[in-house]
Amino acid sequence: MDASLKRLRVLSAYFPDFAGLDGPIHDAEVVLSGYDPRARQKAGDLARHRAATHWLVQDGFIRSVGEAESGAVPISLIADDASGPRRLLHLLASSDWESPAILAEARYLIAFKRDEGLSRINCGEPAIWNAPVGKPKVLVIDRTADEPWLGQPSAGPEIYSATVEAARRDHPAGHILVRRDSRAAGGAGPAALAVADTVVDQTDNVMSLIAQADAVYVVDSLIGLDALLSGRRVTVFGQPFYAGLGLTDDRATEGVAKTPRTLDALFAAAYILYPRYVDPLTGEACTARTGFERLAAFKRHADRVRGCWVGLNIPAAKQPVLKAFLAGPQSSFSLYGSNPGPSTRFANWASWSSAAVRRAQAKWPGQVTNIEDGFVRSVGLGSSFHPASSLVLDSRGIYYDPRQPSDLEHILNTVDFTPEALARARSLRAAIVELGLSKYNLQVRPTLDVSGAGDRVRILVPGQVEGDASVLAGGEACSNLTLLQRVRRTAPEAYIVYKEHPDVTAGNRRGRILESDAQALADLVVRDVDIIACVEAVDEVHTLTSLTGFEALLRGRAVVTYGWPFYAGWGLTTDRAEGAGPTRRAINLDALVAGALMTYPLYLDPISWLPCDAQTFVDRIRVLRASSAVSSQKPRGRIMRLGQAAKTLLFPPRPPAY
Repeated sequence: MDASLKRLRVLSAYFPDFAGLDGPIHDAEVVLSGYDPRARQKAGDLARHRAATHWLVQDGFIRSVGEAESGAVPISLIADDASGPRRLLHLLASSDWESPAILAEARYLIAFKRDEGLSRINCGEPAIWNAPVGKPKVLVIDRTADEPWLGQPSAGPEIYSATVEAARRDHPAGHILVRRDSRAAGGAGPAALAVADTVVDQTDNVMSLIAQADAVYVVDSLIGLDALLSGRRVTVFGQPFYAGLGLTDDRATEGVAKTPRTLDALFAAAYILYPRYVDPLTGEACTARTGFERLAAFKRHADRVRGCWVGLNIPAAKQPVLKAFLAGPQSSFSLYGSNPGPSTRFANWASWSSAAVRRAQAKWPGQVTNIEDGFVRSVGLGSSFHPASSLVLDSRGIYYDPRQPSDLEHILNTVDFTPEALARARSLRAAIVELGLSKYNLQVRPTLDVSGAGDRVRILVPGQVEGDASVLAGGEACSNLTLLQRVRRTAPEAYIVYKEHPDVTAGNRRGRILESDAQALADLVVRDVDIIACVEAVDEVHTLTSLTGFEALLRGRAVVTYGWPFYAGWGLTTDRAEGAGPTRRAINLDALVAGALMTYPLYLDPISWLPCDAQTFVDRIRVLRASSAVSSQKPRGRIMRLGQAAKTLLFPPRPPAY
């Protein structure tokens, strides 16, 4: 096994059936090598000397967002005979493995791949194809750096030239775009390229070109397989494994006769049965579906944060987290930009206003993005410097400020979620409720005794941090004492539970009510009880702008608002705020969950610090919370808080390349 493979930390997960991957080679039965010519030659010599089989290992057909050179760990690998893809060709020649279940899974993943725009490498800006209106768009793939693939013979430059020329003959009125790879030598010659309308280098996202193409021409490239699975007409001049199956227009003069196969069967063989997948979050072997879902989450995250980010007024404790979220295969993050300009994206911590932010907003309108913690944030308090694993990025405003539009409000007002998305939202909500998750997921006493309420209506009033941005923007700077007084006037006979905010209890923030005042207005005052236990013990939640109101909606409780939190005004709450609020349409709870938890935030797995979707994030929070030693809401003290801050700064989250 060569050094390039040994660098893969989870190699044994790809090959659990191979023993001795790190051991001596004197009794080797299989010798593995990567595609590097020298490593391949050395492995071949060793295999012949030991009478062993030489297997060539390459990336699978879906790999990562970034290129291999970036260090991105591949989601899938393929191992096959060094002389060619014998295992794959055997699968395609046989139908013994076919079943309704595997073909149904293939159809699902073909649609998923197309909808998410997944390919082997998934970076690059979306391509803009400027062709005259009405002209057919014909995409020609010149030689790429990954050809030849898995030991197949290498085509000469004359074949690539013939491919371009044939595209022009077949489509005399078409707009011919040739996509080249500057890293690969031996492609189409100048005379052939001259018949094309446009020649581009492969800095764009190839799937965006395929989506615009009417026809695709290739020699051996795997991009032809991407085009075929995207429903495009594909003409092939080489002999890739997917040619000759009755699915492509084959122009090669020679070739081995093959059994015709359906597109579903081709996909099942090439993407489900043939590769080996490893979940980059856990380092364990996984199914093809899990691999596709992980890569789609990586791509969505990378696309959303694409660009050069400059932090304007980021608190020191939040800087490592911002870098973890914003620096990636298509983006960078720094605190100070040397030459900010029209393409710079400015990161602003929304609750921290500064003159630098106002200057940037005036000079580069539309380039400042407001950032805040997400709604299911972490295991541990932010004020105790536990890093956030969920953030929201908002280019219009911020979710807690009803005085201006926000991206979340725009999503909820305009997006009509599909039935599938709403079903995922229901499943996500059920998981959150079942696991008892909240914003901070603290380990505290899990139950609340409200037996003293008798048959009275039980109301929870969650305290907030006075001076918090949501209170100032959406709550008219109302104090906790004033809110508690209003609730008592509204429901004089109710059994009222007042829950102090954990940041206030921990001594990190202000907002404490005198014990005598709290006892006079509330029937029960609690501090060391989990907020979800409080919600589940009552009939109603009355709040100013607290996230607890949203958590109560998730659990089917009636919610009364006295300010304008992001979840009010949609027909799901009773709104008693003074003054007119923002214009919001009526939606159901599933749509609120889909917008607020699935679409608006970004998530990083709190264990591996890789991007993930909302459902995966919830699952990983559960794992982390079960193993965490995070304390309850006991006051931490300045020294302990500074210690946690130092830990966050000295040992920040470091996401692997993806």
